[in-house]
Amino acid sequence: MTVTTPRRFDGVYSVLVTPFTAAGGIDLDGVARVVDHAVDSGVTGVVTLGLASEVGRLTDDEREALVAAVVAAADGRVEVVAGTEHAAGAPAARRAAHAAGAGADALMAFPPAGAAEAQLVAYYAGITEASGLPVIVQDAPAWTQVRLSTDLLARVGREVPLARHVKVEAPPTPPRIAALHAAGLECIGGLGGLYLAEELDRGVTATMPGCLFPGVYVEMLRSHAAGDSQVVQRAYAELLPLTVSLMSSLDVFVAVHKHVLWRRGLIATPALRGPAQPPDARQLDWCVGLAERLTDRFLPRSRGTRPLG
Repeated sequence: MTVTTPRRFDGVYSVLVTPFTAAGGIDLDGVARVVDHAVDSGVTGVVTLGLASEVGRLTDDEREALVAAVVAAADGRVEVVAGTEHAAGAPAARRAAHAAGAGADALMAFPPAGAAEAQLVAYYAGITEASGLPVIVQDAPAWTQVRLSTDLLARVGREVPLARHVKVEAPPTPPRIAALHAAGLECIGGLGGLYLAEELDRGVTATMPGCLFPGVYVEMLRSHAAGDSQVVQRAYAELLPLTVSLMSSLDVFVAVHKHVLWRRGLIATPALRGPAQPPDARQLDWCVGLAERLTDRFLPRSRGTRPLG
């Protein structure tokens, strides 16, 4: 789908892990099952090749295969957002063109390290020109080591209209969202939903959490839109202990997601690609225990899958 004017993102966009087989390749059947899980949970879209997708551990061929697999599994039922970042502009643009040709609906890219302001504007312009799709600027300095000022993001949005969307992952996110909105930008929540309740009060209409419990985030956004703050606060409070543990590191976040999805029978193995620093056995047990207590409410069991625990 080619887009020539800015758009608004609304709803939950579930960031997918990249499951692997026992032999180390991509578990394409698992990809399809995780996409189905997100669709069945009522999400607006799914995100592949995000940070939680172990994007830095994939080859270019695997990236392309993964985008194709996610688009095929989504089958038009939900939107597909594909990551297209690179340390250089031309390869990022090529990745963007491929994702658009494969059927992605939108793109996301975090900024390259060391780029001057004008170069950063050109980087996002190249991605949108190559694809014709909206691109979400991922503002995640803890992982990218790139800090983006409000003025710089506003300049990108002015000069590259299809890049006026920011996934805000630079805490404290609520005041940053307010500043970006004042600069005319659209904001999308991130950080695994860590600040989602307050972000909704700051005007966020879309969020990109993980792929364990997408249904609860759907419930939170719908309840907020309906003016039911009690439902939002209750769900947020239930999720918060697990979310805090998951956000201790990116590898912990991915490892726990994969472990729970594997125990649910949705993916072939819980393996991460190395080098990685997954949680030790005690932290993993702690997080899985928290997930078990949320399973009945947020992750309905389906016939034929292994139960948690």
